[in-house]
Amino acid sequence: GVATPAAMPPASTPTTPAAAQPMTMPPVPAAQLPMPTPANTGSGFPPPTPGGPMAMVPTPSRVPGRSSTPAFAFAIPQMPLAMAPPVVTPPAAPLPGMPVQFPRPLAAGAPVRTQLAAQPLPQPIPPSEPAPASGSRVRCVPFNPRHMDPAPHLNENCMEPPPGPRMNMAPPPDPSPPPMSGFGMAPVEPPPAPPRLMTFLPPPLSNGAYISPPDGEMVTKHTFDFASKTWMKTKIRVRIDQYPFQEGTLRSVFYMKDLSKPPGPQQDYVAKISKDPREPVEAYFFDVEMQALAAYFAEEYNRLNPPKKVAYLEAAVIECHQRVSPVGHKVVFAIEPYVAGCFIKYTNNFGWINPCAGRHTPQAFSHFTYYLSQGTALVVDVQGVTDDANVDRYTDPQIHTMPQPNVVGFGKADLHAEGISKFFETHVCNNVCEAMRLPPRFKTPLAYGIHSPAMCAVAPHLPMPNPNVLDGLSASRNPCSNAQRMQRQCSGPTA
Repeated sequence: GVATPAAMPPASTPTTPAAAQPMTMPPVPAAQLPMPTPANTGSGFPPPTPGGPMAMVPTPSRVPGRSSTPAFAFAIPQMPLAMAPPVVTPPAAPLPGMPVQFPRPLAAGAPVRTQLAAQPLPQPIPPSEPAPASGSRVRCVPFNPRHMDPAPHLNENCMEPPPGPRMNMAPPPDPSPPPMSGFGMAPVEPPPAPPRLMTFLPPPLSNGAYISPPDGEMVTKHTFDFASKTWMKTKIRVRIDQYPFQEGTLRSVFYMKDLSKPPGPQQDYVAKISKDPREPVEAYFFDVEMQALAAYFAEEYNRLNPPKKVAYLEAAVIECHQRVSPVGHKVVFAIEPYVAGCFIKYTNNFGWINPCAGRHTPQAFSHFTYYLSQGTALVVDVQGVTDDANVDRYTDPQIHTMPQPNVVGFGKADLHAEGISKFFETHVCNNVCEAMRLPPRFKTPLAYGIHSPAMCAVAPHLPMPNPNVLDGLSASRNPCSNAQRMQRQCSGPTA
């Protein structure tokens, strides 16, 4: 679960005189430090970070029409010279087990150093966060964002005009099927598109404006409780930007402020809306349910005390009553907290693994979800950032499901048995899988039976799998579901 250094050529022995003093770097002014980049845009295209270029790696996608499946992913940007640590020359022949001084990019096929896997740090609840109520579920990994304000013009009662259209240096491809490289092989990545301005505008307010007024607009926030499999709604005030700051193949991403929260980083959100105004409203609710299921898997994964903990951002849907849809539909956005950092896509939904991100945790987590669901579900499209608490914050997952009665699945990017097979074609159990003693695919409870003695012998230390984890979700996506009934009962003007 820790970034692995690449195999580097052995360093030559220093030839400087013995009396020479080691070189030290001058202090770095705060103004020269690079700004944090938007991470959870759902597109995989963070804007250029000052201080160094980004290495772009084509990412083939089986279903390019899904906004959370970007066509490219970025490796970690090169460290600028002003931030580089002091030069330390390691010995020519390091001792066995000696950790590397500084992280380096992982080369394809490079061996893994298990010594770099550190024990997880404790994550206590800070005094500013209220203790959970008695009987409520305790969040395994608290989310306490600390970042610079990405959109100060959206603060409450701020009269500053919004910025103009922003430039997308790596636009996503058009939503068309990519050419296949051969039968049973991954699609060929499309050629990169030239930079272009992001001029997509959200549905306007009733007064014709696109940006929310200085005092905000009242919206209905729909959240999904996975424990009870029910939807809940509340009224909040938000401010949404005029132009997107990032975009995917099918969705545009806007800065948003939740003015119902105390001022500070906890107000910062991102709001995603489809470029096609005719996209069904139910699709937004499906994505929230899918991310809630992935968050449940992450909580169960963290209970095993892995080397690095994972967590999914809490997604929700807001219904904007004061905005007018060009086709007469309800205007809804998918929202989630804003996080700053280097956004990396580790896997996609067709067996692809990012060769520039030498990580064990993303694939071990996917393997664990297949085990915990007794082979009925598999979380893929693992992507996100590592925050300052050394926690992987993921977003926009895709889940493959096995066909079952009363289980609809998770959209057109859910490839069912084919997608699960593609994951295990390229997955090789790593040190995290072995440390957790995850059984291989064909030794899961699906093959033995959930209560059989053979299953207890295979994984006696792991939690008991739940093959019915999808049952409540399938009910909420029925034509008579709670989510859709709630949408029909929402009050307020729609068009």
